[in-house]
Amino acid sequence: MKRTYSKIFLICLSLAFLLAGLAPARTKAADNPWLKQGTDSFEAGQYADAVSACTKAIEQDPNDAGAYKVRGNALAALGRYRQALRDYTKAIELQPEDAQAYEQRGNVQASLGNYEPSKKDLDKAEELKSKMASAHLVKGIEHEKLGEWEAAIAELQKATALNPGLALAYYNREIAYRQTGQYENALKDANKAVELAPT
Repeated sequence: MKRTYSKIFLICLSLAFLLAGLAPARTKAADNPWLKQGTDSFEAGQYADAVSACTKAIEQDPNDAGAYKVRGNALAALGRYRQALRDYTKAIELQPEDAQAYEQRGNVQASLGNYEPSKKDLDKAEELKSKMASAHLVKGIEHEKLGEWEAAIAELQKATALNPGLALAYYNREIAYRQTGQYENALKDANKAVELAPT
């Protein structure tokens, strides 16, 4: 019974991450109508149709990592984890800095009971997300130096979304909020920065 609940939990967790992985595919979908159809089918819960459309997208462009990811998502939703694993692996080969692909592959590995490879993939996803958060932090600070406060806030929001423990992002966003008269948000970020880095 406990094992059944664990498996259900892993499947639900996997689907949450799978849905989060659709955003990059959307940007490429304009170039490949089959990918758009596959993404739309996946979002509508038509997983077999999504697999079929993404297979055609891959035939049209075998180097489209987004098509492999969406097809992997659909395969995972159908419980075809081994095939999904192959698609996520191909997506990673094509885009080795794609944190979402590692995260999705890690979730599928866990669904297959491959806990060590799962942990390795999820650790890699976190490492890549951390690098991305740092890049957004630096861009946010650069916008602040130019007095581009709204652009700074946007970049720093991306940084905190990727790494909620990045105190420097909250500190700098607090400055940008103050400069734009958003004092309530500034106070929240100041408190969060102190909470994360009290010294």
